[in-house]
Amino acid sequence: SEMCIRDSSYTGRTTITSGTLKLGADEVIPNSAVNPANNVVIMDPGLGLTATLDLNGKTETINGLTANTAGTAIIDNTAGTAASLTFGANDQAVTIGGIGNYTITDSGAPLSITKTGTASASILTGVTLTYQGTTNINGGSMTHSPPAQWPTGFNLANTCRRLAPRGPRRPDFNGSKTWERWETPGCGG
Repeated sequence: SEMCIRDSSYTGRTTITSGTLKLGADEVIPNSAVNPANNVVIMDPGLGLTATLDLNGKTETINGLTANTAGTAIIDNTAGTAASLTFGANDQAVTIGGIGNYTITDSGAPLSITKTGTASASILTGVTLTYQGTTNINGGSMTHSPPAQWPTGFNLANTCRRLAPRGPRRPDFNGSKTWERWETPGCGG
């Protein structure tokens, strides 16, 4: 089943347990700074079910995002127009991955991802990243664990890869990688 959301007249959590939540306009998912932990997106399909957040060529900012389930969770842009998803607003954490199947893709035009806020974002083992848009870290950090692979052409401006947590910065490390925004050009040594 598919549900198209065109306005943000509701407040509270946005939970997708099966089917597709398709955006019908920009900025329709609640992301209020008032009680931000209650204005998050949860993708929680059970075993054998699929939950999809379809950006549908729209721009969306969300607070936290949790996708950790036994089912399949997909973030997609199916439209022929580029889309943008910003997560971590109001300093809320993001966790994608676990025992289920997880994909961030753009079966239509490119999807760009931006991490904002001071909280961390974790892309765990088993997440498939095939989106073709840009990836930006505007605040906090974003960590991915093997075998999660960034998409072809993955490019981070104003960021630096380093070991998590607080390890030395090494361009050749092949374990979990943490990307953070650094104010010092070249990651500061």
